[in-house]
Amino acid sequence: MKTIRQFFLIICISFTNYYAQETLLDPKPSTASQDSLINVGTQLHDEGKYDEAIKMYLRVLNENPANIAALYEISSSSLAKKNYADAIKYATIGIGYKSEARGGFYICIANAFDEQGKSEEAIAKYHEGISINPKNYLLYFNLGVTYYRKNLFDSARVQLHKSLKINPLHASSNLLLGGLYYGKGKNVPAFLAYSRFLVTEPATSRSGNALKKWKEILTSYVKVDKDDPKKINVNITPDSSAEDGDMTVLAMSLGLKMAAIIGEGDKGLTEMQKDVQLCESFFAIMSELKERGTYSGFIWDYYAPYFEDMNKQGLIETFVYIINCSSDSDEVNKWLQANNDKVEKFLTWNKQYSWQK
Repeated sequence: MKTIRQFFLIICISFTNYYAQETLLDPKPSTASQDSLINVGTQLHDEGKYDEAIKMYLRVLNENPANIAALYEISSSSLAKKNYADAIKYATIGIGYKSEARGGFYICIANAFDEQGKSEEAIAKYHEGISINPKNYLLYFNLGVTYYRKNLFDSARVQLHKSLKINPLHASSNLLLGGLYYGKGKNVPAFLAYSRFLVTEPATSRSGNALKKWKEILTSYVKVDKDDPKKINVNITPDSSAEDGDMTVLAMSLGLKMAAIIGEGDKGLTEMQKDVQLCESFFAIMSELKERGTYSGFIWDYYAPYFEDMNKQGLIETFVYIINCSSDSDEVNKWLQANNDKVEKFLTWNKQYSWQK
């Protein structure tokens, strides 16, 4: 779940204000030949040849012990080959230098502790990293993963909220948050988190399972009587904790709409068209409730405005077809090909949407 090498490539924060409290060393710039060796090393790493990659990085560090990229990559490859002592050693050296990779070094050290079952040490290191790099969303995400592994789900949830507020495009934070809600039976929050994940990552190896749960939630509140198909039961359990916002009314609206569709019979609608109807109704009610201003919490304050605006822009149908990319449905593929203008409109809106912090 934790990908380390990519962290170095992500500019997480402007670090100029953090060095006054401690003495940090100045890194020495990498030369062209050193860059070449590092590039060879990263390619070897990607091929799973960690020992060979480490040899490349050591050649660089022998010439330039203050090469941040080489320190980062050698700690990453050491972690990948489960040489946790070296991963911690080189990442600790890296932390001592002024660099935008400091957050990544903290993540590497914490991951090394976590992989050894030393979760308390990992948690302490994440918090240390956050204290010097509070805008690095990956620190919060990985801390959330560690809490999740310890079954501290509420603590994990809070960290994932922080990760998403910094970077709403982080698919893994949405996916894990959706799983946390789903595991606690909080279907509406799970539905929204999975929706955001599937918008961000509609057609990858992880999308299929998320889509399956998304579809399951759509019909989870309605049961048709086996003995009397005309008898449709809507079962809603009030959200007693409502820790991220009371979703009872939204759950009821979803259940009632599903019951209405089933009660009306087939009417020639495909499964996708039914999903579109459900979502249009669901998000319309969410918009109405949001506009009343009587609901609050992370779900209402973070997710709801996004889907409210999507509804106002008339993009719900396109949303449903896009997130179904991984289904490999002929209907989905044909619709997407025939409605390229709608897809482009959605993608442009999604890219330009301004998230509330």
